[in-house]
Amino acid sequence: MDQKKKEILKLSSLWESVDDCLIETDLKGTILGWNPGAEKLYGYKSKAIIGKSISIIIPSKRKDEFLKIIRNIRKEKKTYHIETERIDKNKVIKNVSTTLIPIKNERGKLVGITSITRDITQRIKLLKDLNESEKRYKSLIEQQFDGVALVDKSGNMLIWNSRLIEQLRFSKKEIEKLNINKVIPDEVKKIMTPKNISKNMYKSFHISSNIMRKSGSLFPSEISIRILENKMVMLIFRDISERRNAEEMQEKLINKLVAAQNILKNLSKQMIQVQETERRNIARELHDEIGQTLTAIKIDLINILTSITSLEVREKLKDTVKLVENILNNVREMSLILRPSILDDLGLIPAVRWTLDRQTQRANINAKLTTSEIDKKLPHELEITCFRIIQEAVTNIIKHSQAENMSVEIYVKQKELHLIISDDGIGFDVNSARENAIGGYSIGILGMQERAELVGGWVDIWSKSKEGTRIHAIFPFK
Repeated sequence: MDQKKKEILKLSSLWESVDDCLIETDLKGTILGWNPGAEKLYGYKSKAIIGKSISIIIPSKRKDEFLKIIRNIRKEKKTYHIETERIDKNKVIKNVSTTLIPIKNERGKLVGITSITRDITQRIKLLKDLNESEKRYKSLIEQQFDGVALVDKSGNMLIWNSRLIEQLRFSKKEIEKLNINKVIPDEVKKIMTPKNISKNMYKSFHISSNIMRKSGSLFPSEISIRILENKMVMLIFRDISERRNAEEMQEKLINKLVAAQNILKNLSKQMIQVQETERRNIARELHDEIGQTLTAIKIDLINILTSITSLEVREKLKDTVKLVENILNNVREMSLILRPSILDDLGLIPAVRWTLDRQTQRANINAKLTTSEIDKKLPHELEITCFRIIQEAVTNIIKHSQAENMSVEIYVKQKELHLIISDDGIGFDVNSARENAIGGYSIGILGMQERAELVGGWVDIWSKSKEGTRIHAIFPFK
């Protein structure tokens, strides 16, 4: 267990140290991870953004493009690379280069997406500026970290920078005589045919492929192609060897992290199962052993009472009988709190009706239970989970909400079991409650969410000041 925690801490440290923007989401687009690179690129702090939808950084005109890519990832389960636009906290549009990596669990099931993003706004700006004058081309190109080449329609070199010479490993004299078609892949050559150059004037293309060096060796590159005026073509080559290695390492680390999270989830599930078993055993001990013993003591005291003539002694024995009765009632109450036998004997709905009647009558709250017919018996583990979530929610309503009315709904819809617990109380700040729970001050919300997730469900909590609270738990149900 300690080793697994160390591995998770190590993975978290690597996540935080990567310079590029790293974002992890689930399949619904909810942000689960946000590293310092993401904070720098978009301006949102991790605490403020986690739990929100990824759509917050996607411009409206790019949402259809993003949804299409997500559908393709769900279908094909492969890595995608795009150059697109994103919007930061200050509503500034940024050009970015993004790689979307599917995350799979230990069974190979797609569970989320990690995106690796780099700001390429400056690079896009360069492509626009290069149209203005050939004189500025050389100055700007030479300053670029990426290899840059300006070629004519036949592929002959016109302008290049030092970085390109380093990438291709030609000498300066050799690069002057080089035809770019000798080193670029076939997919780029197709774009640069005379017909396509004429047809695609001022258009840009982006391809990830291998570039050939002088020695014949290949290196992976992101290639941006821009068709300029006078049938010139601008090519920008970004060597992504290190990033490709980093992506592979990142994917392995993510898979290890997912595996470690699954181990922790299984341990949590086992812990809850052990806890429920212990509660059931203790409840049985209280009811069967201590309860029966106290009942026997009570009967013996009553029998003794009938044979005593002293009024003083009789009064003391009556007080003792009442004391035993109180202790017996307390033992029964503790047994029911630990594990109501009605849950095991009659199932979820009778147990919920019993706990609602018992708890709300004492608190003077009007309670309503609405249920629909459930054709099949629920799995016992699911019944326990639902009961504990309702029990926790009702307890919180009584303790904190100041509500006059509350309701519980249980129904099946489209192969899902739904629980809805709502009240008309004072409400609360859900985000603050989650932060307190993470800090260990109150674990009620996290406890409900963790129990739901362990049986494949999830919990949505809505609350607003003076408008009450609504807890909606959903579980897949066959």
